[in-house]
Amino acid sequence: MKPRKTLKDFIGSSKEYPVLAGFIIGFYIFTFYYSNNSELLSSWPVLFAVAGYYLLMPMAAVFLTYVIFSKTRFRKYTRQAVFIVTLSIFAFFILQNLSLTHSYKKIFVLVFAGIVGLSFKADNYKFVLLMVSFMAIFPLAKIAGIFYENATNPSDWNVQPDAILACTFKKTPNVYYIETDGYANSENLKGPLYHFDNSDFDGWLKGKGFAVYDEFRSNYRSTLKSNASCFNMKHHYSRENVGFKNAADFIMDDNPVLDIFRKNRYKTYFISERPYFMVSRPKIKFDYCNFEISEIPYLKDGWEVFKDVPGEVETQIKKNKDSRNFFFIQEFNPGHITIHAQTSKGIEGERLEYIERLKTANHWLKNIISMIESNDPDAIVIIGADHGGFVGFTCIEQGVAKITDKDLLNSVFGANLAIKWNGQRHEEYDRKLKTSVNLFRILFSCLSDDKKYLDYLQPDVSYNNYDLEDLRKIYKAIE
Repeated sequence: MKPRKTLKDFIGSSKEYPVLAGFIIGFYIFTFYYSNNSELLSSWPVLFAVAGYYLLMPMAAVFLTYVIFSKTRFRKYTRQAVFIVTLSIFAFFILQNLSLTHSYKKIFVLVFAGIVGLSFKADNYKFVLLMVSFMAIFPLAKIAGIFYENATNPSDWNVQPDAILACTFKKTPNVYYIETDGYANSENLKGPLYHFDNSDFDGWLKGKGFAVYDEFRSNYRSTLKSNASCFNMKHHYSRENVGFKNAADFIMDDNPVLDIFRKNRYKTYFISERPYFMVSRPKIKFDYCNFEISEIPYLKDGWEVFKDVPGEVETQIKKNKDSRNFFFIQEFNPGHITIHAQTSKGIEGERLEYIERLKTANHWLKNIISMIESNDPDAIVIIGADHGGFVGFTCIEQGVAKITDKDLLNSVFGANLAIKWNGQRHEEYDRKLKTSVNLFRILFSCLSDDKKYLDYLQPDVSYNNYDLEDLRKIYKAIE
């Protein structure tokens, strides 16, 4: 009975707790954000910045509201004002972090009006504090699950099964890996879901000497998971997060691909339109990156930060003509359909927008490939997508399910791949090139002129999630 009496006394007390009110609201918002964006908060600077923002801002806002009203002739409205500010901060950040719609600010105006109206009927914000304190149990439980999962994930998942880290290239051309986000493979594009004739561009590639892999696919459905397996040449089975290392760390920091290029005296370059892989502030082991950490925002995904890629690539080619070079280049077109159902334009509307972005990607690719050819005619050029475009669904979230329809599965995983081998005898090595996890192992085997590395290709399995609330749950979608 004592805890119940304590709560009753707390609610009924005339004493005000503005700092506590701000802290409880801020703590809930922070735990909610962390539970849904843990990969972005895997570095201490980002964690402290986000925690400080979500905790200190509500505390300051509520406290200042209390002081302003309690020290002026409006003191009789102090509790009502604290009630309005407390609930409004809570509602605003929840709407913002749910990201269900681009018009959350318009929705907030309506919510705010409702809160003001409610404050004339009930202004005891302490009820709100108890409610939010109880609600915090759920994101805290989710965070505990994330911590447990990361602590128990195998830290050696990317250890190679053979001696490929010691491989020595017998041929050392420059290598350009151009990743086009969400670019579907040729089989998909001509199929019933995409319904697009991309033969002109495929013909242009073939005329340039590219081998086009019509039925290539990714092993995972997201950019981070797909790249983590690709650059580590191993399956992680959606268990790539280990402690405070996440997928971005396994892409930008030490990984077998970068280690092998460095062992063969290559300089490595990461050049991207947007610093998506850098938002969590991982260690960067590329020799050159076109973004500085100081340019990366703390509280956003970096999507608004944009840089021109072809011009930067050309600059680096000309500056480094005397070295062996590996370029990882990111282009975020054509991308994929919208993430949430609330922002979807329907299956056909999303398809049409995807096709327009695909045309933009084709134009961009023609320009950068022509530029690379004119400056580095003997290079190997790889165009590889991280996953498919999800056309055929209303939104990305629909792809998190046990899908049996073959066309829809291929829309998730069917990824574009075209390689200009430039005279390398690739036919002996790339016959089993079907998924992205084996892309670099096959490349290194070819450059080393050693087929023994092909004995340890990873299974060409594509894994999908089936539970939107727990993306660690996976099943074999395509074998």
